[in-house]
Amino acid sequence: MTYFFLHCTENSTLMNPLKACCVGDGLKNNCGSVDDKGEKKYSVCEKPELSFFWDGVHPSQNGWQAIYTLLQSSFGQLNHG
Repeated sequence: MTYFFLHCTENSTLMNPLKACCVGDGLKNNCGSVDDKGEKKYSVCEKPELSFFWDGVHPSQNGWQAIYTLLQSSFGQLNHG
């Protein structure tokens, strides 16, 4: 995770690395919500590849990569434990 946060702080276009990329419009809508007419009731950030969280709970692809990178060195110990 340290790598992720260092990488993000070096990138001036990323204001808050922990802010969700996909958010619902208003209090009743979530990421992926649509109304009765099928219109989107959510918005997606301009650069999802820079976000850590996709929505308020789930890591984005970049977030999972950061977690994997952090834990990768420990995976070998699982096989020998």
